[in-house]
Amino acid sequence: MGGNFHILQVSCTSLTLLLTSPTFNFNFPYILKVTGPLGIPCHPLSKKGHNFQSSFNYISFKWDINSQSVSMSSEKWLHILFKVSTILASPLPHINNKTVASIPGSLQHVTMVYQQGGSHLALLTIFLSKFPNEHVNNIPNSFLNQISWWSQTLTIPNPYHNLMKLPELDLDLWVDVSTLWGIGTSTGSQWATWKLLSGWLVDGQDILWVEAITIELVVMWLTQAGLHNACLKVYHNNSSIINSWKSRSRNPAHNNCLYRITSSLTAATLLITPTYIQYALNKADALS
Repeated sequence: MGGNFHILQVSCTSLTLLLTSPTFNFNFPYILKVTGPLGIPCHPLSKKGHNFQSSFNYISFKWDINSQSVSMSSEKWLHILFKVSTILASPLPHINNKTVASIPGSLQHVTMVYQQGGSHLALLTIFLSKFPNEHVNNIPNSFLNQISWWSQTLTIPNPYHNLMKLPELDLDLWVDVSTLWGIGTSTGSQWATWKLLSGWLVDGQDILWVEAITIELVVMWLTQAGLHNACLKVYHNNSSIINSWKSRSRNPAHNNCLYRITSSLTAATLLITPTYIQYALNKADALS
């Protein structure tokens, strides 16, 4: 079809008939029959577009319906790897606003495949918002560290992401934090607590950081217990951690914790869903 038309063909065969070949209510000639009288131009498939098929390229990704996965085209992968590597290799006078401005958008695009990369974008955007002029005389280490992470991650060839929904698993996980004591966690009949040391409130290590550390402790327990390929709920009574989990934070200490969490989750193919509950209902409240 033309560049502005994207049509998905869904089988009308019953899901119970697994051994039956799929059947469809329409095909490509039927689409042309409908669009022709309307004056909608269609490019020949030999020049642009493709017929209905289970795998196809779209917005620089290769989508495979049968395997329910998405991967990056080699051209897109090499282009972004070159762009990121150029930032690290270029001397400072050659790094301009235009070069830096193109980085966050490109990396945001490929988080479709590199899911753990979402937590490594905030500092790039912050640096871009504070870019002093056309050229830069100093690049903060925080920015270079994130670019280095992306450079190392992008060197892994044939990246792909599985689109199948992970099964939900409720382990009755509860967490709570108190500045008067520390961290409390519970799951079923098991529980654990950690007391905050005197002087912990330094270098950006605020209450939001403690809450992130709490989630990290839970993730460490989950991965060391061998859990994988699941989506897990973690109950708590602070909505701020839900917001930071979705949009990240400007707090370096908090972000460093989120980096470690997302890396651990990705390695085990785990997802966690921080779930808000009222303070009075939090089972871990007495532990903190």
